[in-house]
Amino acid sequence: MADKFKVILQWFQQRPIAAVAIALSIILAVGWFVRGSRLNSILEEQVQVEAEWSRVDYNLRRSRNLEADLERAQELEAEIKSRLLNPDEVAINHDYFYQIERETGVRLITLNQGGTAEPRTVGGLPSLRQHDAISYTLSVEGGFPEVLNFLSRVAHGRHLVRVSALNLSAATQGGSSVITANLQCQILGVKK
Repeated sequence: MADKFKVILQWFQQRPIAAVAIALSIILAVGWFVRGSRLNSILEEQVQVEAEWSRVDYNLRRSRNLEADLERAQELEAEIKSRLLNPDEVAINHDYFYQIERETGVRLITLNQGGTAEPRTVGGLPSLRQHDAISYTLSVEGGFPEVLNFLSRVAHGRHLVRVSALNLSAATQGGSSVITANLQCQILGVKK
């Protein structure tokens, strides 16, 4: 056995490059064998870390001016809250319609505040659970431009209004045409 070892040693001494290559191959094979199972988990961990870093980087880029955006969102929330009606303040709510009546020149025949309900949404949007819809039924009469102006002011006025039904009829009184508009609408209000 010692003779075989001497022969192998002489062979390595005569060929040093081959000896180094064989030694490195053995070391790499052992390393591969020992670390090979860990390599897959390291690669998976690298993918997870890169994905996490991508999310962090995305959030960092989007968070610029976050304080200004938050301040703007709070201003808009305050604006919306200021436009909500309180269903318990019936006289104040009616005054809104009476003011539009005075400004447009129509005659308000009937004005009834109904109950409150959760507003319906359109197109699968989430419901507005923090607000109620206050229903109103009203009738006005006047000339066509005045009635049209009244309807426009109600629909596009200070409060958030959804018109659900509108019926118009025309009649002649004293030689002039009078339009009567029956309107059903919901106005966004504070939740009871």
